[in-house]
Amino acid sequence: MQGYSCVYSLTANEFPYVTPVRNDLGEPDPNLVVVAGLSGVGAKGALAYGLIASNLMLGEDEPDPMYQKAKAAFGYDRLMSDLSN
Repeated sequence: MQGYSCVYSLTANEFPYVTPVRNDLGEPDPNLVVVAGLSGVGAKGALAYGLIASNLMLGEDEPDPMYQKAKAAFGYDRLMSDLSN
């Protein structure tokens, strides 16, 4: 039998994660940012996910309220909350 398979990585609420990896001291590692759980929305939000990831690596931020809301929704605190459930 021949066939093709496509695997989508999903999070529990289908929002992706865009967060720096934490070191042993719990501090963000500025050299490694995880962008995961994009499922089928990855292409739709690629510019936003990329902007957040690059800003995390460069130590920069954006004042826009929607940017701040998105960063919080995709961030480390949500990842930890999801892992504890």
